Amino acid sequence: MRAARAGPISPHVTGCGSIDRVKPTALPSTSNAARRALADRPEHLPSLDGLRGLAIVLVLLHNLDVLAPAADRPLAVALLKETLYVGWIGVQLFFVLSGYLITRGLLASRGQPGWMRDFLVKRGLRILPLYWIALLLLTVALPMLGVTLPHPSHFSTAWLWLHLSNWTTPFEPGGGPLPHVWSLSVEEQFYLLVPLLLWPWARSGRTGRVAAIVGAACLLSLVLAALNQADRPSSTFYMLPFRFWELGAGVLLALHLDPATTRPASTRLQTASCFAAAAALAAALALGDSGRFPWPWALVPVAATTLLIAMLMRQSPTSALRHLLSHPLPVFVGRISYSVYLWHWPVIVLMRWTVGLDTPSQQALALGLSLLLGYLSFRFVETPLRRGRADSTRRRTLLTGIGASSLACVALLALTLQHDRISLSVTARSQDWSPSTPVPVDMPHCQVSMSTQSLGEIDLRSLTPEHCRSASTEPLKHRLWVIGDSHAAAYQGLLHALVAQQGLQVEILQKPGCPFLNLRRPLEEESDRCRSFIRAAAARVAEQAHPGDQVFLPSLRLARLGDQWGPKAPPATEPPRPEREQ
Repeated sequence: MRAARAGPISPHVTGCGSIDRVKPTALPSTSNAARRALADRPEHLPSLDGLRGLAIVLVLLHNLDVLAPAADRPLAVALLKETLYVGWIGVQLFFVLSGYLITRGLLASRGQPGWMRDFLVKRGLRILPLYWIALLLLTVALPMLGVTLPHPSHFSTAWLWLHLSNWTTPFEPGGGPLPHVWSLSVEEQFYLLVPLLLWPWARSGRTGRVAAIVGAACLLSLVLAALNQADRPSSTFYMLPFRFWELGAGVLLALHLDPATTRPASTRLQTASCFAAAAALAAALALGDSGRFPWPWALVPVAATTLLIAMLMRQSPTSALRHLLSHPLPVFVGRISYSVYLWHWPVIVLMRWTVGLDTPSQQALALGLSLLLGYLSFRFVETPLRRGRADSTRRRTLLTGIGASSLACVALLALTLQHDRISLSVTARSQDWSPSTPVPVDMPHCQVSMSTQSLGEIDLRSLTPEHCRSASTEPLKHRLWVIGDSHAAAYQGLLHALVAQQGLQVEILQKPGCPFLNLRRPLEEESDRCRSFIRAAAARVAEQAHPGDQVFLPSLRLARLGDQWGPKAPPATEPPRPEREQ
């Protein structure tokens, strides 16, 4: 029997190779352990690599936002765009494939000692080194050079390193700095559960009990997804308890479909099954609603993928479908799909924030860079570890990676706490860009004393001149009142220089997010805290201001479409349309 090379399974599946019918042949002269490994290792099925290639293409087209609809584009282009927008069903393809392939790999290890340990070590070696390299580059190295991804995390980045980011992504503005790794976290957590689910089989050798346990867990997961979809859609989308049934579908398929004993299906059954799977995928693309995912619209692509895998396993190698999916191009893309998926989102984000990602040429460049980085990572990181033979070498590599990950966490913590000292970026010197840093003044005539206090809803900062050197710059009798939101506080450095030069008393009354005299809406529509601030600030100025005092009212008075935490919600009511449109 021939042992096939096992490539990366998917952007989320990086486990065992695909399964084909096992043909008994003579084993070469080798050790008993090597014979068992060769005898129990499944053959590779290229068509499943091609299916992974199809899935990653759907994900890339969706995330690249190709064919963005425009008013002057024809209806066909807009419909095609909407179809490609539903590329997130590629995730369901990966989930089902992962459950199937990982389970078949574990079933093939029956009788081998230490099967659970070997499974976890192999999975760690396939996934963690490249994942850690990406995190080191994106969360440690690039920030030290002043390049940061948008949507900084509200939580510790340790959740990323521990493959638990799917539990924090629903609560992160914009999904956090690396929102796409949630699916990797789902699969890593699934990998820890699969050996436990197969434990009864390992003791008895019977799969019926395991199938009953997995089936019950899938049913429970599906019910939880249905019950939580309306009230907690984000948690339902990202967390394993609501996604387990998708991977469990692949597990159940692997338990009931043994490639060694499965006979090819009749031509009529193959044709009907392929049409049914294609119709289900087309329905998911045409009718799917991302706002109702995973319940109920994930049912359609999960069922279609399960049926498609079953048919691929029961078709002859010369069938049209297997021949199409076994073409070298989709097989190649499928083999590097994990690496491509890991790098494609940083490429998209960095291009969008630098050169742009609006034109077809820019989108093609992003696609090419993602494929190139994916191939290089597959060639120089995944492949050397995949070809490693000695178990001791594998364990040493894994332990080294765990040590490097721990050091990276310490370095990231130090980078966060001591950014001003260890960053290589010019932005490390906050005095060069922070608005609260006093602006240098040539030959200041007064020293400046600043005091801060909280007066109910008012954050008061007083800048007072002291020890002025000449009579011409003695403190003026009049004061400058600065009232506004955080934009008022942003003038603090310039106001500090003004006090030092002219000896003017400055009072800054500010409340972040509360513009004074908002020209876009009346006072009655402001929040309670902003109304309290505005009234308190007006009352203080009316009480303490004297004739000749000046008032400065800096505030944001434009509609805010987004900030560092992501896009803002659309207004509650739309503006009236012109009469011609009505």
